[in-house]
Amino acid sequence: MELTEWRNSALEAASQSLFDESSTRSEDASVLLVLLSFFSPCEKIPLELFKRGSTPRKRWTIEGEVELVDATKVGLASWLIDILADDQRLTRAFCELCQLAAVLKYPDETYHLNEDMSARVHRSLAPDALPFWRQQSLIVAYRAIPWKYIEFPEPVVKSFLPHLHHVAEAFHDCFDELPTATRTDFMLTLIEAFRFPDMAWKYFAIGQAELAAGRLKDTHLRLCIGQTKAVLGRLSGNMDEATESLHDFGINCPTAAVNKRISCEVGVAIIQRSLNSIQVADLSTAQKLLEDWNPLGDEPSPLEEILSFRKHSLLGRVKRLQGNFDESLKLLEIAHEVSQKSSQLVFDEDLRDLTCDLADALRELDEPMIGEGYLRTEIIRRTERPDPLTGKSLLELALSEALFAQER
Repeated sequence: MELTEWRNSALEAASQSLFDESSTRSEDASVLLVLLSFFSPCEKIPLELFKRGSTPRKRWTIEGEVELVDATKVGLASWLIDILADDQRLTRAFCELCQLAAVLKYPDETYHLNEDMSARVHRSLAPDALPFWRQQSLIVAYRAIPWKYIEFPEPVVKSFLPHLHHVAEAFHDCFDELPTATRTDFMLTLIEAFRFPDMAWKYFAIGQAELAAGRLKDTHLRLCIGQTKAVLGRLSGNMDEATESLHDFGINCPTAAVNKRISCEVGVAIIQRSLNSIQVADLSTAQKLLEDWNPLGDEPSPLEEILSFRKHSLLGRVKRLQGNFDESLKLLEIAHEVSQKSSQLVFDEDLRDLTCDLADALRELDEPMIGEGYLRTEIIRRTERPDPLTGKSLLELALSEALFAQER
């Protein structure tokens, strides 16, 4: 089918599903109805999902720089982008579907298309149009997920996950049909989405990522899957899996010098190996692993800055566990400085733990008042955001310990 035929298939399916031949119904509303039918009928759909899924997203280049990538690069139809990325057009289309009683709107600006309507739309679509619309829904759903360190982790993102689960599950036996660029981007986004709760989601995300990777011979993908499976092994208490997942990725990995992105993925694998060592109280091995990784050049790329941040944060924790509080504080302060100076990187998801580690090190050095300052600053920062971040309870616990140390 040509692109105009995909659109025409949506118009015809909408007419049949709504049992009308209305000439006043807009093309936008018809197209949106068909796209909605591929998302989960059991969950509310946030408007933000479509905006994020259709607009340019930040991605890493092979040299560890940040670039904006348009949705057309991974196969989202340009005429669909025109609808979804335009706030006014998208809102009008949703309002029209609500007036037709095809979609239910909630006070929180979320929408719901029931299972019966979804099934009607699918029955009304030409069989050869189904794969196209299934692929378009997959692209929109996965691209809505923010990548850590380069996009803000807005709370609404967790409401995207059931829809990503739904469309990925519907597509899981068709990954070979995806262009390599789309398939790779989808797989890497699943790895990024792995960080969200709960364990069932984590198992699903890594399982789908492995299916999507398939027979692709890509060192970067292999490294990403290996280090993510190591996290899963530790979280599930399976240290054998955590260790075996990283068996082929060492500090002397010959692929590490290929480019900065692969060097950093090797660095992530090394961090995971060090976390495995910490888990079994082998602090000296963890320390050596961390100390042996460094950026490739004298001018670190943004991706290498992140790895340096993680290296110093974790090494600072190791030193504190070893009782070397002065060295621990120096390393943690280096990590904190990196997190504060960068303008294009987002460290929000790591700052809670880093701040608590800083406060703990300062308390051990009889400087609880300075630690209190770090903690209060981070609590205020999280509270004053337009979308306040969760995780204050751990900061408040660390604050109570800092105050107790001051006999306050």
